[in-house]
Amino acid sequence: MFTFERQGKVFIAKPSGQQDTPLDAKGNHTFEFSMAGAIFEFDLAKGEMTLKQGGASITFKRN
Repeated sequence: MFTFERQGKVFIAKPSGQQDTPLDAKGNHTFEFSMAGAIFEFDLAKGEMTLKQGGASITFKRN
């Protein structure tokens, strides 16, 4: 599970059981955590976030 928050101008990923991680903006609603090779793409209209990492693509729906 992931939660996200904005701290000033920094967008933070908060994966459960792991350290909070600042993300780099890569485009409109797209963020990257380069050390893990992870891309987070947000679809606000659908309330979804897609995590792309290591050739896999997993879509999460907002609760």
